[in-house]
Amino acid sequence: MNQYNENINWLQPDEKIVWQGRPLATRIFTKNDLYLIPINIFFIWSVLNTYLNYGLDLILAMFFVLVFYLAIGRYIHKYFKKKDTIYYITDKRVVIIDDRHKKMLQEMEYSKIKKIEKSIGKNGIGNLTFGTPTTLQMFQGDTGFEAYRRPNWSEPSGPTPAFYGIEDCETVYQLVCELKNTSINT
Repeated sequence: MNQYNENINWLQPDEKIVWQGRPLATRIFTKNDLYLIPINIFFIWSVLNTYLNYGLDLILAMFFVLVFYLAIGRYIHKYFKKKDTIYYITDKRVVIIDDRHKKMLQEMEYSKIKKIEKSIGKNGIGNLTFGTPTTLQMFQGDTGFEAYRRPNWSEPSGPTPAFYGIEDCETVYQLVCELKNTSINT
């Protein structure tokens, strides 16, 4: 059951794929963008206003590149990152794979999942977080900044694995809960 023809060398010998999917790459805006976009517009306006009044120097040019990425570039980056991500649910764990670089980004065995947080929209598209996200992860969520998160003292094993922008999220949630309960009872 590997509909994406992805190299599955990460699969353990006695492990089976139960579900696989990709995040919706076209779903690039989140609730957090309601306040991030106005801030970005303000920064772009400030940089352009400074350029028009004082000219361009090296520091302003570097600031402009940074502001451009935050305002526009991260959405482009997020689109391609989502397009290259594959989510797997096996009979033993959840796995997130980077299809472009052919590497495993995150995994979590069911025995290590203490709780599953879900947020589902009216259209059935939603997010699943496998564990308790840190404050930083809750803020960053699916904004495009999460790619730059690195393990630190507050999240020593890295960020909590999450499936963002998956269709029929409730069915996937029920499947993970069932597999989690089955793995605990065996």
